[in-house]
Amino acid sequence: MQILIWIGIIVILGGLFGLWRLRHAYIHKKTTLLSQFPDDNESYFRHVFDSAAEGMALVSPRGHFLKVNHALCQMLGLTEEELLKINFQNIIHPDDFKKDVPLFRDMLNGKIKKYQAEQRYFHKNGEIMWMRVGVSLVRDKKDRPYYFIAQLSNITSDKKTHDQLRFMAYHDALTGLANRNTLGQEIHMVLEHAHKQKSIVALLLLDLDNFKNINDNIGHDSGDELLQIVAERLKSAVRVSDLVVRLGGDEFVVVVDNIHQPEIAGQLAQKILNKLLKPLEIKGYEVYITTSLGISIFPADGDTITDLMKNADIALYRAKELGKNNYQYYVSDMTKKANKKINRQNALSYALVKEEFSLCYQPIMNVMDGRITSIEAILRWNNKEYGIMTPEDTLLLAEENELTIPLIEWTLRTACKQVKAWQNKSVLTLPVAVKITPQYFKQSNFVNTVLQVIKDIKIPEQLLELEISESILMQSVEYSVDILKSLRSLGIHVTIDDFGKGFSSAAYLHRFLVDKIKFDKSFLQKVVSGNSNPMLIAMMEITKKLGIKTVVKGVETGAHYNFLKSEGCTEIQGFYISMPLDAEQIVQYVKKTVV
Repeated sequence: MQILIWIGIIVILGGLFGLWRLRHAYIHKKTTLLSQFPDDNESYFRHVFDSAAEGMALVSPRGHFLKVNHALCQMLGLTEEELLKINFQNIIHPDDFKKDVPLFRDMLNGKIKKYQAEQRYFHKNGEIMWMRVGVSLVRDKKDRPYYFIAQLSNITSDKKTHDQLRFMAYHDALTGLANRNTLGQEIHMVLEHAHKQKSIVALLLLDLDNFKNINDNIGHDSGDELLQIVAERLKSAVRVSDLVVRLGGDEFVVVVDNIHQPEIAGQLAQKILNKLLKPLEIKGYEVYITTSLGISIFPADGDTITDLMKNADIALYRAKELGKNNYQYYVSDMTKKANKKINRQNALSYALVKEEFSLCYQPIMNVMDGRITSIEAILRWNNKEYGIMTPEDTLLLAEENELTIPLIEWTLRTACKQVKAWQNKSVLTLPVAVKITPQYFKQSNFVNTVLQVIKDIKIPEQLLELEISESILMQSVEYSVDILKSLRSLGIHVTIDDFGKGFSSAAYLHRFLVDKIKFDKSFLQKVVSGNSNPMLIAMMEITKKLGIKTVVKGVETGAHYNFLKSEGCTEIQGFYISMPLDAEQIVQYVKKTVV
């Protein structure tokens, strides 16, 4: 019996030493095999077997270990004595053993001669190891199953590396959520299953509102932390079976399958909104976030991932248009609106080349003596197909199309050229105000860019006034303070625009070196006969003490004018004085007021 076992060992090592042919010789001519080796062959092959780097074992047809080498003992953390007392089934993972049973059966029945697999085995300490296993069957001279020969290599490290690479390929590195690759793979199976089951699949596309502002205010590291918290809250809001995906940036997708009513998607969307609305603390800041969601339904809104994503995106932007922090289902009419918007964006891309932009000018008047103190340059886009677009709509489209920088650059240069033209003709020498967008303000060379425009056109610095919204300044206070100091040192006037509309910068006014504060017209909504706005009055009092002029825009009635005059407002702007005028009209208007 012992000799037969060691001859089996010869068969194992034969592949390493070019002795595989001896296996056939052993089965058919045992005496011939033995005659080829010296008397001490047993001790020689015991040495080779035990010193092999790979784990090796002879296993009976019933699964008991007959012989094991030193390498296998080390791999499993067991002694040879311990291994010889147990069954092969005791060390292999149950799921992998189930896969082995039919293969063992096929080998015993002669259907296959060997097999290879990657399987999990248990170390003595309980850890799971991955092994690459090769198993073949040795038969006796009567062709009866005698024992299995197993070779095992520890591939745990390789397997972990492979699994990590695979995880990285299909998961988002920051949040651990599934990524686009996973969405692309799994959505096809989900839709196919839903088609067979005649069930509904909902695709929820969500986008964090004003996430860029959060990044700018508290830093990108904090923004990343916020995204991780959002990911956890999303997972806690959905079922285990639902797929949560981070597309990139602040965009996420939730795929909800096996539902039979579209309303369920809306209920989930509201649950997500509520979860994300709860305040969270990041690096000492209490941060509030809101979310907009768009929902598309399979099969009603599309039967491919492309259609579902496109329609959910259309619904998402509708949600943003309706004030954000809400969800919207896709409806077919949205496609027409979305296409119209895309067409407008395309038209805007060519508007500069086609010279469709122009500037008009609205006067700003001193309340006490009626003098025109400055003029605001207002952008106007006149397109043959869409007509005259408002400055607000134009800038919003430009922001979505990343065209605000060239557009503001054009506005700034055109306004300065007009100032120069008026100056050359000696018809007008008033400061002209230009509204600055967030993207333009955040350029690293913002101050130098403005200064270069002034130098190129050769106008006095004091004839240019920049209107920067309060929300822009508050996104990074220290940066804003430095920029305002630089502008002041150059003699360029600065106005804080839309004051009181969003962020409150009242506590920082003493640090912001500005000439004027322009209040949003919403402050005048309560100002009708007999009513006033306490907040407006209080803010005007504060600015007066700081030596900052106050401007209120949107003044449309005599009641507005009388109220502001009585409260000591410095300047006003609005239709009560004049509508926006072209370059020639504004000159004539100013001349009349002087007379």
